[in-house]
Amino acid sequence: MIRTIIWYIKLFIAGIGIFPHILANRRTHEWGSYDYHGLEKSQKYWSGVLMRAAGFELDVAGAENIPEGPVLFAGNHQGMFDVFCILNGFGKMFPIIAKKETRKLPVIGIGMEGFDCVFLDRANPRKGLEAMKKAQELLEAGQSVVIFPEGTRSRGKGLGEFKAGALQCAVKAKVPVVPFAINGTWHAMEETGYITPTRAKMRIMKPIETASLDRAEAKQLSGTIQELVREEIERMQAQAARE
Repeated sequence: MIRTIIWYIKLFIAGIGIFPHILANRRTHEWGSYDYHGLEKSQKYWSGVLMRAAGFELDVAGAENIPEGPVLFAGNHQGMFDVFCILNGFGKMFPIIAKKETRKLPVIGIGMEGFDCVFLDRANPRKGLEAMKKAQELLEAGQSVVIFPEGTRSRGKGLGEFKAGALQCAVKAKVPVVPFAINGTWHAMEETGYITPTRAKMRIMKPIETASLDRAEAKQLSGTIQELVREEIERMQAQAARE
């Protein structure tokens, strides 16, 4: 309980520390052309502080598979601490396609808005299409984007179904999809409701080009990525069982 209280205090302080940088950049950059470089040191510093405060250790492999240029990162979503996987695995924070409820979270929601995150209204198909169009525009503008095609945290209950249209923004923008698999992050918060020391793993897989996909392959893309992620999670779980 004490660890949890201390962690949230540090999260609040981190928000205060980063927020002025976000506001300053928002005044000088239009949506979709945000300058992340000024925040990288602050991001990495506070990420390290929060990970240490939580006792959260992360083993990342496959960063060399990330190509130059914009990509759509697509992977599973186990828990709130997946954000540290993104920052540490991909080298910096990218816009995330998230459910609209995330926008209301204290500190986190404001920070996500500052990073050009796209908020998806799953109950409104028209607004959902508008959100995915925004994601496509980011990709076409040269910005990488992160999506969790399950649509919600699995909280350790197994891999959920990847939504059929979740990756079509990459197909339309003709950018690669980089699959990634995460295992263990739900132990850090979702398992008990308190911050718990955890060791998690992240594996980044080779990119899948979308520019040359035919209609049938594009339609099956979510299913293809889902199976790749499922297989990688199973490998990580088998390895953890042996350790």
